[in-house]
Amino acid sequence: MTKIKIYIASLLIAVLLATPNRLQAQGRRFAVLDLPGSAVSLAHGGSTFSYADGGNIYANPSWNTECSMRENVVSYSLGWIDQKSSKPTFHTLTAAHRQQNSMIMLGARYYEQGTLNNLLDDNMQPVEGSIHMYSYTIDLGYAHKFHHFSIYTTLGLASEKTVTQTNSYRIGLGASYANHYKKATYQIGIGLRDLGIVSTHNANKSLSPLIHAGGAIALQVNQNHNIAVNVDGGVYPTVEYAKQTSTLAGGIDYQLYHHYTIRIGGHIGDDDNYLAPGLGLSFGKINVDGTIKLTLENDGVNYGMIGVNYNF
Repeated sequence: MTKIKIYIASLLIAVLLATPNRLQAQGRRFAVLDLPGSAVSLAHGGSTFSYADGGNIYANPSWNTECSMRENVVSYSLGWIDQKSSKPTFHTLTAAHRQQNSMIMLGARYYEQGTLNNLLDDNMQPVEGSIHMYSYTIDLGYAHKFHHFSIYTTLGLASEKTVTQTNSYRIGLGASYANHYKKATYQIGIGLRDLGIVSTHNANKSLSPLIHAGGAIALQVNQNHNIAVNVDGGVYPTVEYAKQTSTLAGGIDYQLYHHYTIRIGGHIGDDDNYLAPGLGLSFGKINVDGTIKLTLENDGVNYGMIGVNYNF
């Protein structure tokens, strides 16, 4: 009976995960890996080249002198997904320390996926019990700067608990170039994210990686106004359980009086098209950001994020 119970629960979970939350786009494993790394990143369609996200291992792990990060930065973000049946939440905690030409980054994410209560036995009769579904990641990264160039690498563990426990071990690699010209600063970069394996039932499969490239440019309009634009495009290659898809994200930041930032961005491709307006406030060493995702898909969902980071 236990096997039948688990089998039926597995089918229900498969249906739930295939419904319009689109977090596991194109059948990729580990929805937590596709969640935005910060409220700023969400406002840019998931782009990972924003100056405002410097030092965030999930949003901009590259080392560059033009980002807003000081010697240390810690950040926390809370996100919620607006589904009809429930409102799952996800949490992101990051920290980074840079000294001279080196930067060490840490990160952890937790995605509360809800509880499955409607379990049936082999006679299709309700039985007591429930399955608590969640996933999390723990990540470590290192970046090094060589004048205008920088490189980074990340190592991470992801784990998902549904009917069974599934683990993933992955790495990330990337390089960027940052410089300035008159009143403008710019960076360009390339990266490889989530290259690794999925381990379940003593069987290993390839994780679906992302190969991407992009950049950002920031321009001082006048003494009290600044504008920044970033773009990030990439490809998820075909793996045994997911087809190849492409993705393009970008956003614009307009900062007024060094304290207020208006953001608008979006994402196309990968069956997840959306717009994402956001706001940011700066109070000395503290930044507070908020963003709402507005889906453009008929069966998509909206969600939001708020975050705070402290530079010191």
